[in-house]
Amino acid sequence: MLASQVHMDRLLNWFTISGYKNLIGIYLQYSNLPKSLLALVRSIQHYAHLAMPLQASLEAFLGICLVVLLF
Repeated sequence: MLASQVHMDRLLNWFTISGYKNLIGIYLQYSNLPKSLLALVRSIQHYAHLAMPLQASLEAFLGICLVVLLF
């Protein structure tokens, strides 16, 4: 399931800066978060060039921690 999701994300160009900004824009458009959190997400969209690598490394680290915990 993870492999198919990563493949679809790659096809949709979510792994580029412009694709990441577009993903956040879609999230902002359809989200029902409080306005304070929407402002935070907008700032993340503005600093996508910093947020995308940080999020990718954090997700990889947490995935590795989960696998280590399972074994």
